[in-house]
Amino acid sequence: MTEITAVDTPPPAPDAKKEEGVPILTVEVKDQDTALKLMVNFLEIANRRGAFSIAEVGKIHECIKMFTPEPEPAPMPQVD
Repeated sequence: MTEITAVDTPPPAPDAKKEEGVPILTVEVKDQDTALKLMVNFLEIANRRGAFSIAEVGKIHECIKMFTPEPEPAPMPQVD
């Protein structure tokens, strides 16, 4: 699966880590998974631009978590 990252942002500061990925507007919407990832990326772009209040960001994050698989917990080391 292709990693989609939002690159529709102003140039980063000189010491900031460069984002790499496919320009979001060039990604082909070929299935529901890609469409959902694109919508999440557009929400992240809008949030960085200050489009949402704190309460709205909280609700958006709650919604995004519903589609994000939870990481499996790391196994506990056994003590002998």
